[in-house]
Amino acid sequence: RNSQQVETDLSVGFLSSSYHLDLGSTEAVIVVQKYGALATKTSVFAECNVRDAGGKATTTMQVELLAGASFGQFCVPVTKEASQVAGEAFYVELVHAVTVKERVWTSSFNSVSSLGGPGRDKPAARVNIEQDKSKTVIHIKKPSQSPEGPGQIRFEVGEVSQMASSSEETVLKLRLVRVGGAQGELKCEYATTADSATADRDFESASGVVVFPNGAIDQTIDVKLLKRAAWQCEERFFVLLSEVDEEEPVLIEDASTMTVNILTPSEHVESAHKILRAIDTAINLDRIQKGNEGWLEQFRAALRPVDGDENDAAEASVTEWCLHFITLPWKLFFAFIPPTTYIGGWLCFFFALVFIGIVTAVIGDLAAMVGCCLDIPDSITAITIVALGTSLPDAFASKVAAVDD
Repeated sequence: RNSQQVETDLSVGFLSSSYHLDLGSTEAVIVVQKYGALATKTSVFAECNVRDAGGKATTTMQVELLAGASFGQFCVPVTKEASQVAGEAFYVELVHAVTVKERVWTSSFNSVSSLGGPGRDKPAARVNIEQDKSKTVIHIKKPSQSPEGPGQIRFEVGEVSQMASSSEETVLKLRLVRVGGAQGELKCEYATTADSATADRDFESASGVVVFPNGAIDQTIDVKLLKRAAWQCEERFFVLLSEVDEEEPVLIEDASTMTVNILTPSEHVESAHKILRAIDTAINLDRIQKGNEGWLEQFRAALRPVDGDENDAAEASVTEWCLHFITLPWKLFFAFIPPTTYIGGWLCFFFALVFIGIVTAVIGDLAAMVGCCLDIPDSITAITIVALGTSLPDAFASKVAAVDD
């Protein structure tokens, strides 16, 4: 085992750290999950030990997590004696996992290191086991202790605080619990939302689906805090839970939002850092830096014939290119309006008013010139040409907004 290569972009762990079973249950279905960049690209074969409350290994189980899937499951048999004792608990521990690539046919499963068997694959590299997900506990509960029904999902606590590191990223594990029952599978969606903390600068944007298998009563969401300079101020963001199916709500609304406070060291901070921290508290330097990048992207977008990236621009039609060159001066002109990330959007608001005034003046002068050339009075020009030129853009903008909604 020690000579095996370790796959650094792949790890495994139990989906839930605790399961509840009713009295008389004959088996527990345990779910194992793959993590990392290679989770859906690589098959993994894992070995688990089933241990009693005293830590003695009673059974060895194997589970195969196929390529293309992030999850695998296996059934742990519950002895008749244990299933009849309320309060009985035992646990399952992941002890070894490997990737599998080459198909090797063997006649028996005699060696733990081979992790083979009829039709099994040949091990290629050892897979890391998530330390906080290496064990799961199975509890035998009385019916009164384990209410019937699927239950509901909530955050264990409504607010957490975490000190950010200046040298490395920090992974914060947010715990969800299932209350009021544990029968059947429950799902909910989650997503991070910025507040004073800026997405992808103070924390990594994350979203996904949390799955509670049958009997599982807890789950965790991993949120990554990015490296922060010593002068940065304390900030916060939110993690929101949402329903997968609105017709079958599974969330406790009052406990579906988690506030994450990002703390910074307050001791041994240099005077220059204290000044920068005060400035950051007042105007949020991360948000300004993100606004600078967004402003630059506005000019890049103005130079493209269609919305999207360079690949979309390469597929633009002749008509789109012709319209692009006709409107390019206006696109570049309006790209000078700053994004809404500055001063809470007020800078963008006042710049937009100024640019609207400039466009209005240009339209008025052009309309007056056309009226002069055609010998049309200014009053007639105002209610025809000018009105048409100002109303049509509003009509198209309203149509686009209605279609998008």
